[in-house]
Amino acid sequence: MLTHGSLAANAEALVHAWRFKQNDKLLHMLPFYHVHGMFISLNCSIFSHSTVVWREQFSIGDCLKWLPSSTVMMGVPTYYRYSPLSCEESGHISKEDANAILSSLERALGAERNMIAFRSA
Repeated sequence: MLTHGSLAANAEALVHAWRFKQNDKLLHMLPFYHVHGMFISLNCSIFSHSTVVWREQFSIGDCLKWLPSSTVMMGVPTYYRYSPLSCEESGHISKEDANAILSSLERALGAERNMIAFRSA
């Protein structure tokens, strides 16, 4: 059972661990029926008094439109299956910038390039 106290303790710990600040802006595209979308990412913004940009669902074009003005975005593996070429075709990001994002994800995940589904064309 998730109590109010456990949700609050989790949010406080994650705000500290992830260094959420009041000036952060969370791009929220996670499904709201899942615990991560409903509690984890949203509660971090609530407890840090930061801004949430709420998007109803994930789409690569919408994501790339809002990403430059956001400081935080949490995702799931399916979000990272788009190639830099498809990102470039969205009109919101260049292939070079998409490759830079891929490179950052690989470092963050500790994965090798051939293990990520986010591929160059």
